[in-house]
Amino acid sequence: MLLSTIITAICEQAGLDVAEIDVSALSDDVVGYQVPRQMPARSALETLIAAYALDVSEVDWKVVFKKRGGASVATVAAADLRAHAAGSETPDRAVETRTQDLDLPTHLTISYESKVRDYEIASQHAMRIDKSRFLRRTAALGIVLEDSVGKQVAEVTLKQIWTARHRYGFSLGHKWLKLAPGDVATVSGKDMRVIETAYRFGVLDFAAEAEASGAYASAAVADDLTRNAEDLTVAGTLPSFIAMDLPPLSEDHGSAGLYFALYGPAAGFAGGTIQRSTDGGANYLDVGFVGATGAKYGACTTTLGAGVDGVLDYTVGVTVDLAASEGTLASATDAQLAAGSNLAAVGSVAGGWEIIQFKTATLVTGNTYALTGLLRGLRGTARFMATHAAGEKFVLLDALAGIDFCGALTEAIGVSYLYRVANSAGNYTAAVAYATGGLTLEPFPAAAVQGGRNSSGDLVLSWARSDRYEFLDADMPDGGDIDMNEVSESYSVDVIHPSTYAVLRTITASTTTVTYTAAQQSTDSYPAGPITFDIYQLSTVVGRGTAKRVSV
Repeated sequence: MLLSTIITAICEQAGLDVAEIDVSALSDDVVGYQVPRQMPARSALETLIAAYALDVSEVDWKVVFKKRGGASVATVAAADLRAHAAGSETPDRAVETRTQDLDLPTHLTISYESKVRDYEIASQHAMRIDKSRFLRRTAALGIVLEDSVGKQVAEVTLKQIWTARHRYGFSLGHKWLKLAPGDVATVSGKDMRVIETAYRFGVLDFAAEAEASGAYASAAVADDLTRNAEDLTVAGTLPSFIAMDLPPLSEDHGSAGLYFALYGPAAGFAGGTIQRSTDGGANYLDVGFVGATGAKYGACTTTLGAGVDGVLDYTVGVTVDLAASEGTLASATDAQLAAGSNLAAVGSVAGGWEIIQFKTATLVTGNTYALTGLLRGLRGTARFMATHAAGEKFVLLDALAGIDFCGALTEAIGVSYLYRVANSAGNYTAAVAYATGGLTLEPFPAAAVQGGRNSSGDLVLSWARSDRYEFLDADMPDGGDIDMNEVSESYSVDVIHPSTYAVLRTITASTTTVTYTAAQQSTDSYPAGPITFDIYQLSTVVGRGTAKRVSV
């Protein structure tokens, strides 16, 4: 939870209105924090103030929370430093005091609740080398921290103690009312952080501590405190996920949306709830769920080359490493292939996904398999056959194991939303932006295209209609075509120039036949030889479907 959210909640419980609180400068994420008993709001806030190096002040009727370590906001001229009430003695420009080194700790121990130790109390240490003496100080923080963060808090706290041993006092006039506790000012060439202000007899008295921006930085790394303990909330119990814009894999997926595959090591995989935010992360809604079985997901270690659709192709193959999901693959018989086994998506979010089936899976080593005997460009994805690149992903689609479809409104197609996955403990993965897909609504390309010229020189083109859900029918219906999942049947056929690929003409039709007349060919000055067409079936929802390019 955000630090700003926790502080706001505590202040509201103390009777402050949200408009009276300013936490805009706070962006830290708090792993865990609780108020274990009834206590003053000040006491509840002190732990957070110490752990996250905050200053709190009242500015313009608001309680303002500031992070320490900011840049100087003002430079005070020497002439301004001797403000005093009329008739009183002129003060020194500034008074500096310095705490003796003997009174400062050389060793600091911070205790906290360790996330990795399932909230057991752990300690981290910081030390300032001083061979002449040894002075230990301890502090307890009632907050959950990552161990390295605890180490860094100890280092930063010790640095602050030593930096703040220099304290200053000075007086200014009314124009410096803008300076409030927590602000850094440059006075007499020294950076100092205001810690207290007082107003008396028309004069502002300031107390400040020396400030050094480096005092708030630490890259310390804690020792491993796990000792084989199982962390019930770490990212290891959260699945990894990837989104895929695919044609429909089920007749239930009849809207815009994306398929999400959740995966991870089998031993720790527990599924999760897919959540979507349409307002930039302010709010999330549950849109999908995957149970205890994860997807078989892998990385392609070779690039899938261009192939031939419609046949079992042994000329190309692809090798995939399933180590990320600890998955296994098996070969399939012809009957199993015909029944839909070994269906997979190969591609990427940016480049698109080709759907394939593979007949032979040969174990290379570990979780790495060589896949051969491929059926390519299935379910309208032939357009992606020649666009594969190195580093693509592999997701097994059989029975949608580890996969769920997250539907969206049609008007959201192309719009990016944030997605994350939550586990049963209420922890979340990092959010990832994905654009809403529309392939589930696009008509499939035409099939069985034929063409020829009549005695007048007209070119007559005909084809068979495909459909997004034809995979549900093992056989074509007797005496007719497959059912059509569009409101009406209509087509758009582009005539393509063979060398420039410019669209010379578009012919529309409501049946699976069009005629490109001899007169149209003459008007278009179409070159001698085969004529190239792009055939599209039209959808009343998303417009043109997937093109089928042919030369006749």
